Amino acid sequence: MKLEQGSYYGPKTIVNDDATPVAISKFSFRVGDRVYPFDIISGFEIVTITPNRIPGILLLILGASLVSVGFLQTNSIPSLQAFEITVPPFEWLVSFGSFLCIAGLGAMLLVSKRYALRITLEMYEVDAIISRRKGYIDTIARDLNKELSKFQCVSMPVPDQSEHSRKYRRKQQA
Repeated sequence: MKLEQGSYYGPKTIVNDDATPVAISKFSFRVGDRVYPFDIISGFEIVTITPNRIPGILLLILGASLVSVGFLQTNSIPSLQAFEITVPPFEWLVSFGSFLCIAGLGAMLLVSKRYALRITLEMYEVDAIISRRKGYIDTIARDLNKELSKFQCVSMPVPDQSEHSRKYRRKQQA
């Protein structure tokens, strides 16, 4: 991760993950080639994306059922024959079922939680950045919040309450 200070109009903060460059300037938020101007961003949040473990569970169930059928040693299942080698049903069912069980467990364990910075724009929501590291998303969210608050303070007109402006308005009204 790399933080750099930029010029007045250029990127204020650049946060680099391994693949996607992220730049937060005075007026926009840039992720790779996509640019989100601050005036259309209405909010953002950090979202946890839970992994889909259903394929791993299905592989595990299928493998366990093949292993159990193999241990039942039913005579209705034929032997496999290839290249003059005959494999009895017990061996190929248990071997293939065990392979599917291990693949299902691997599929369930290897998928991990991911975190996304979800930006709410005027018309829709978009997951601008997705990462496995929550600290990376937190850093970008903190910098984005800082620049958005500066932008909103600059873009919202503040009424001038000085003594000079009140006298000037009274002269204009008279």
